[in-house]
Amino acid sequence: MREPHATETIGAMTPSRHGRTPPPSAGFTLVEVLVVLAVLGILTAIASPAMNDIVTARRLEAASTQFVNAARLARAEAIKRSGVVSIRPLTGTDWGSGLAVRVESTLNSFASLGPLAIPRLPGPPADAGETVRQFALPKRIAFPATMPVAFAFDELGRPVSLEPGSLPQE
Repeated sequence: MREPHATETIGAMTPSRHGRTPPPSAGFTLVEVLVVLAVLGILTAIASPAMNDIVTARRLEAASTQFVNAARLARAEAIKRSGVVSIRPLTGTDWGSGLAVRVESTLNSFASLGPLAIPRLPGPPADAGETVRQFALPKRIAFPATMPVAFAFDELGRPVSLEPGSLPQE
């Protein structure tokens, strides 16, 4: 076997002036980095609308869970307090501001119910207008303009209307 001449190359590496072969490069070239960044940009642009849909779905799921939790609490409180308990927006008619579970009246204030009154063990006194609990809702959830002013449950846990004149007067 013959020895290579000093001007010949062995593979892709040439001996340095010290007689040693330089190690292979361990980095990336500028072109490789730019190609990877371009591919990442394209993938991000494709995935971005799908991520927006996922975020919106999670917000809607969280809002519906809060409504269900508020309804369960309002129904349980209406039965426990022998009265009417409602779910209302925190501020005016803006359901997006959050929910408040509120005691509207107790059975003791329903003088006109007479024999329909169900005997209950004495429970904690409930003042009309007392807020039992508030629920926060995720931001940027739109509610239709036709949403009712409130949802309510009576002392038997049945849904009732809170329209003016629908509740018995004292």
